[in-house]
Amino acid sequence: MRQLQVLALTALLMGCGAVAFAQTVTTGSISGEVKDPQGGALPGAVVVAVHTPTGTSYEAVSGTDGRYQILNARVGGPYTLTVKMPGFRDKSETGVTVSLGAD
Repeated sequence: MRQLQVLALTALLMGCGAVAFAQTVTTGSISGEVKDPQGGALPGAVVVAVHTPTGTSYEAVSGTDGRYQILNARVGGPYTLTVKMPGFRDKSETGVTVSLGAD
């Protein structure tokens, strides 16, 4: 009987530890690829995402393959995304939303 109580207590404590260290996801991410009019990747483009209701701003720079990623963005929206690159006109997209834990 004593051995069963110890086993039950151990299982309970292990379960509590898992709950105590669990992390809650409260954000999402925005990612994409920046290309020139001919479809070529544009490295070094600055991508700015502004959460319209709060004015919170996030920024990323596209890599050598033209891809960018903004992590830990506030869930919801709408967002306005603007891409800036010297030698090109700025390009904006409105109405972007971010889903919980999604990209």
